[in-house]
Amino acid sequence: MKAINHTFKKDLRSNISFYAAIGLLTMFAVFLSAVGFSDAAMIKDDIHKIMTEQHVEDAQFLTALEMTDEDISALEEKYDARIEQDAYLDYEEGEKSWRIFRGMDKVNVYTLLEGDDITGDNEILFDRDFADSNSLETGSTYVLDGHEFLIKGIGVRPDYLYSKKNDSDPWVDKENFGMILMTASGYDKLRESCQWQETRYYSVEYGDEERSEDFRRDIYENFHAYSYISDQSNSRINTPATSGDKIFSEAIVLIPVMAIVILILVAIVIGRMLEREQKYIGTLAALGYRRGEIGRHYMIYAIIPGIIGSVLGMALALIAGRDLAMYFVIDFQKLNYNYYIRPLIAVLCMVVPSLLFGLVAYRKTMKIFRRNVVSMLAERDDRTGRKHGMLEKSSMSFRRKFRIRELFSHPGRTVLILFCLLLSAFMCLEGFAMKDMVNDLVDKGAEKAAVYEYSYYLNHMELESDLGGVHGISTSYETPDNGASIGVMGVPEDSRFGGLEMKEGSFGSGFYISNAVSVERGLHKGDSIEVANPVTLEKYELEIFGVVADNTQQMIYTTYDEARKLMGLDEAYYNVVYSDEELPISGEDLAYVSDSKSMLDTFESAMSALSGFINGVMFMGVLMSVVSVYLVVNMIVESNKSSISMLKVLGYRDREINGIVLNTNHVLVILGFLLALPMCIALLRGVSAVMVSRMHVVLEPSFSPVSALICAAIIIISYFVSLFLLRRKVSRIDMVVSLKGNRE
Repeated sequence: MKAINHTFKKDLRSNISFYAAIGLLTMFAVFLSAVGFSDAAMIKDDIHKIMTEQHVEDAQFLTALEMTDEDISALEEKYDARIEQDAYLDYEEGEKSWRIFRGMDKVNVYTLLEGDDITGDNEILFDRDFADSNSLETGSTYVLDGHEFLIKGIGVRPDYLYSKKNDSDPWVDKENFGMILMTASGYDKLRESCQWQETRYYSVEYGDEERSEDFRRDIYENFHAYSYISDQSNSRINTPATSGDKIFSEAIVLIPVMAIVILILVAIVIGRMLEREQKYIGTLAALGYRRGEIGRHYMIYAIIPGIIGSVLGMALALIAGRDLAMYFVIDFQKLNYNYYIRPLIAVLCMVVPSLLFGLVAYRKTMKIFRRNVVSMLAERDDRTGRKHGMLEKSSMSFRRKFRIRELFSHPGRTVLILFCLLLSAFMCLEGFAMKDMVNDLVDKGAEKAAVYEYSYYLNHMELESDLGGVHGISTSYETPDNGASIGVMGVPEDSRFGGLEMKEGSFGSGFYISNAVSVERGLHKGDSIEVANPVTLEKYELEIFGVVADNTQQMIYTTYDEARKLMGLDEAYYNVVYSDEELPISGEDLAYVSDSKSMLDTFESAMSALSGFINGVMFMGVLMSVVSVYLVVNMIVESNKSSISMLKVLGYRDREINGIVLNTNHVLVILGFLLALPMCIALLRGVSAVMVSRMHVVLEPSFSPVSALICAAIIIISYFVSLFLLRRKVSRIDMVVSLKGNRE
């Protein structure tokens, strides 16, 4: 095979901007691919492992009749299940609260993450999040309400990986809610010596999930079960269990979009290189070189930035990937995650970019052979009907003619830079819009979710005692289509609930869904929603009379009497007390207390975790703008070397030439930004739907004019930064170039 005598060194030096830009974009694409897919695999593997090996519950339930050990053994044998009574104590002091768990043997068994296991009655394990947030160390003594404990290590339960104090809480509070694990004997002694509130329930893990409905009917008929919460309805379990699949789904959408943008850039730059070297290609063809040989030769130019970007991206993933991966599990307990780049993912990240770039270059090379050799030697394209005399007879200024010709004589290049500017503006706008949405939720979410300052949820139905405040009723149902939990709240008459802010309809008799339910399920006034009693499995079809402007709760609102009728209660029972003043309700009667201040603090804490992601989106937008503009405008400079040289011969100064050549795409910046605005507003609704499906809260589309102006300033600055970097390239073009005859 004859060797193609061509100086790679010269071409590499003359196309350094191409290699730098494509290599940089490839590096980020490989970095995000390696980390994103490996992170999804890590979450699925590690969380699934701990849930499986430690026997996380499939459901928890409460019964009116206590189950004996013989009853439990009989049910376990009959339904091939593991059943165990679970228990914990709650203690609060100031803003902090602690939940002390009794050691389990069959279901929800804790995992030791650090330190030594507990054996003594006064020995405890803390969860890592609370320990880190409060600077607790293994081996130290911890005092709680006069009780001294020895911290032996760090542990976690499989049903509290997403450690919300109450399942209805929107997010976790790592600093103020701590979980303590004790031995069964130590727990029993502590319970007898303190007055803390205890909660008991049964946990079950099915050997055969298909028999769960028979099991539920059995415990309802024989033990009068009155509460049943499946793992699908328990966000503490369901959220971490499904997060790996959700991250994978997001990565499989984002990465191809980035790849398409990079491939388009590669195609245009390689196409420009082939146009510039068509005389050389025609000479090789005339000398007898086969198309395949020439095609493989130009593949190398595209493969080089693919290799460079893949190596740098993989190196970055190995060095800094773990920090990014941990961001996606920031809401979950800090397990001993086994993060590493999966071998298959590493191989694909190293091979696929170079392979795709090479194939694009090969195809572009084959495309140029549609011209005959004579045309290539003459450096013309006889196949096209280009009108090189565009605006030839126009009286407009030379500068304006040049800009218009550059925009319309290369439509592919113009569309590409418009697309890149549009994408970068869109990403930046989206970041600012998401920040506005988050701030709006923090400012208004707690206010709309908490009608009264305090909401006291009782652990039983109360009838006779008057605990003060305004009385209501609340319970949980399931949606049969996906088994998710949804609350039903019977609000008291003659209360502030009558003035609930509405999205659709006006509040009165009937059933009303929260906006969070409306957005997630696509339901509106006049539709119906099917719910089922989680214990009896009896189904109800509820007509929707309106939508309440509550973005933070999966809730169905109705009147107190309608709720009692739905629940089958004949007398005036209640289990919620609302008040603007703190009430002296005994801890023995309480399930939990919700107040607007703590809810606001939780919102602010959780939303601050999103700021890193939002800033990352904006950074990618700015980077895309700088790199794409630099690359494409650099192509304009390269293709107009002779013209720039001639302008210098004619006496134009560098500043004037910069104004003619580099400022061609100003109109595209404005057009890209204006097109990005409606796209951003349209996509915000999609983002809202995604967030409600993942977090079950609604981020209302919100975009302030101030944010739009700031974003516009960022895009314009990044655009001019890329032009500033190209000024040196223009200044280095010599006047001799115009005398060499390399004109297109």
